[in-house]
Amino acid sequence: MQGMVSKLSSYASLIGVIGIIGGGFMAWGEFNNRIAQLENREYIINSEVDLTDVNKSIEGNKADIKINGKAIEYLEAKIREVQVANDNPLLSN
Repeated sequence: MQGMVSKLSSYASLIGVIGIIGGGFMAWGEFNNRIAQLENREYIINSEVDLTDVNKSIEGNKADIKINGKAIEYLEAKIREVQVANDNPLLSN
């Protein structure tokens, strides 16, 4: 009886190993199939892209940058005025 259980156990192990190896080959075959599909696909490389909206937003950003630059210049001038007024001893209270 002990020998029969041992033989059944070894057969079950053998079937398990064969199943695992078969599963590995199945996964490898599916992987190769996916690669083959990607290799056979036609790709369009020279396509045109409409960038008019992007260019419009860039132009809008350039205008905002100019406005912000002028605002910074104005604020720097105001800061200098305040610094000069604070450095003048005749204007202190």
